[in-house]
Amino acid sequence: MTRRKVFDMIQISNRSDFISTAFVVVLVIAIVLNILAMFLETFASLSAYEPLFHGIETVTLVFFCVEYALRIWTADDCTAVFPVRLCCIPNAEGGQDFSSFQDKC
Repeated sequence: MTRRKVFDMIQISNRSDFISTAFVVVLVIAIVLNILAMFLETFASLSAYEPLFHGIETVTLVFFCVEYALRIWTADDCTAVFPVRLCCIPNAEGGQDFSSFQDKC
């Protein structure tokens, strides 16, 4: 896959593209499973399932790390789709002001 194709799949989520839609569905399922496993892990009565919960957490964590790495890898392609970017402008106190959107920085 090219970087642009991966970018379109994970950032744009085109509903007419099966892979993009499947990625979004898998991402939502991973988020729900991760939250559910972490929640259920807090109950002492479910301690017998702790290895299962840890397994779910590990698998979803790996998935989230891969997703994040793909987002970083495709970050250069976002300027073609999102031409306005958040610019870092020095403020009067010498710090940075991230509240201003500009076309050209």
